[in-house]
Amino acid sequence: MISYRFKLFLIIINFLILFQAFTQYLLVNGYAKLYIISFLQIPYGYIYTNAVSAALLLLYSALALVALPYSSRFKSVESQIGSFIGNVAVYLKSGTTLYQSILLAKRDLRGYFRDVIDRMDTMISLGASLDDAIDYVLRDLGHEYGYTIRILSVAMRSGGKSVDVAEKASNLLNYFKSFRDYRKRVFRQYLILLLLVVVVFDFTAAFIHLILNTLTLSEMLLIIKPDTEFIYTLLYYTSVVVSLVSGISYGKSIEGSATRSFHYVLLFSALNFALIHTLPKFIAGP
Repeated sequence: MISYRFKLFLIIINFLILFQAFTQYLLVNGYAKLYIISFLQIPYGYIYTNAVSAALLLLYSALALVALPYSSRFKSVESQIGSFIGNVAVYLKSGTTLYQSILLAKRDLRGYFRDVIDRMDTMISLGASLDDAIDYVLRDLGHEYGYTIRILSVAMRSGGKSVDVAEKASNLLNYFKSFRDYRKRVFRQYLILLLLVVVVFDFTAAFIHLILNTLTLSEMLLIIKPDTEFIYTLLYYTSVVVSLVSGISYGKSIEGSATRSFHYVLLFSALNFALIHTLPKFIAGP
């Protein structure tokens, strides 16, 4: 089974190949220009930047759609695994076996995590050992929470201390969940700040574009006429990097993984593209 990270990698590689061909098409047909500095070739132009924006929005949307189901799975496990291990400890304390405790505790589960425990239960009912059943579900659960299910195996081997093992694990998991929830609340305060960074940069780029246009239209002979279109494209490239880094950084802080942050990248990029293409015309006026 192909992992979602490999799917993301394939999407990016195919995008780069197709976009390279699309760029060549724009250059050949005069919709884009090429600025050559030594061995460096930089495509630029107003039509070209519009095309790049549309292509990147499609790319980020595709990446976000691919990552969304896996992000939902992660959240399903993250929100329930602490209470699940805690319920297992409660049932163990009442005198049931570990397997019976798992059966009783899974009744309160829902979504993807319920499916994982159901598969583990099915493997055990078919005669597999607990360790083999855990190994089977770890392929779907992933490394981030896979080690936690191993706690059940440790509890089984600990004999009379299985209750203590499960209770301590549950307390630790609930503490981590509380910490992650607190971290998310704290970092959400910086969302507006990062969005303002994108807005300020785009306003700055628009004013620079206005000044360059003024110099280009000047009739004074001693003023060097800048290539406004090329400088605008360089500012545009910078804005793409700013929005991309902002989205990934914020998503990594909130979601805990850069591969689950593409919906934030899409948010920052959509705002950036809307401003970077409209503000120069708005500021310049009629």
